[in-house]
Amino acid sequence: VGRLLPQMLYYFSAWAEMRNRADEILFSVPSGNFGNLAAGLMAKATGLDGIGFLASTNANDGVPQLLQSGQFTPRPSVPTLSSAMDVGDPSNLARILHLYGDNLSVLKKDLVGRSVSDKETKECIRRTYDDLGYVLDPHTAVGLTALEREMKDRMQDLHDHLRSILKNDMILLKTKVATLEQQDKEAYFPDEIYKKMVEKNPEVKNLRDQLDLEIDF
Repeated sequence: VGRLLPQMLYYFSAWAEMRNRADEILFSVPSGNFGNLAAGLMAKATGLDGIGFLASTNANDGVPQLLQSGQFTPRPSVPTLSSAMDVGDPSNLARILHLYGDNLSVLKKDLVGRSVSDKETKECIRRTYDDLGYVLDPHTAVGLTALEREMKDRMQDLHDHLRSILKNDMILLKTKVATLEQQDKEAYFPDEIYKKMVEKNPEVKNLRDQLDLEIDF
């Protein structure tokens, strides 16, 4: 606890700096034994609003697997480039679960998880150096890669959601236009009048159909 309490201050400081620039803040936390993430979740529990967390791990991905499947299996640690995060059975997971009353569904409202391979880690380090001339450490590269993937997927989900809304709106619009067209045709050609016109002049038999509007959405 003596370590977790000071770590909580990171999140208060970041929240104070970012709260006027974003409605929602997502912290990507490179995680091994999950102490830093536990401190962030504790900070949220004290009242920091509008924040969520991304547990960014290397190949030691027990917690991301827990969030996806609901099952956690302790395992031996796997050596990776981000060696400080090579923990197969993180001790702070018990603290996190206790903080949420062992209710995984509630925890998942605040926490998502992603794992990053060594290959992706090296690619991020190389790309960042090429773009910015800055050499990332492997742990930060894991956090950045996981965040990039998470935001990309969220933007795709938003895009798909908006497309679904627009598609439904177009279907409703087409239906409304078709209804108005039919009402308009019937206003011009009530059935009784139409029958008499056809009897006098067969050439107007398909006139009603010829009034259809061609609208391409």
